[in-house]
Amino acid sequence: MLYFCWVEIRLNNPVARLVAPNDSGEFVIPDEVLQRHGLESGMPLVSLDFDEAFMVMSADRVVELIRASFRDQDPVGALLAERREEVRTSS
Repeated sequence: MLYFCWVEIRLNNPVARLVAPNDSGEFVIPDEVLQRHGLESGMPLVSLDFDEAFMVMSADRVVELIRASFRDQDPVGALLAERREEVRTSS
């Protein structure tokens, strides 16, 4: 069984900025965007690829969102209960 984490991300007041990838596929994130989001050179980023777009955010922010999505859940407890039930019913 696979467990998926669905995270709701609200995109409030998006601002379009034109960036162009170079021949290596790299692009520069404008300074004002870096400052607004507290991003620094060398900071790990995660790109989220969707059907029609992609988004880049800090790895720390992704971890925060995933933890928040499990705040009221116990995925380890649920997995253990499922395994215990499998063992009980297979005996």
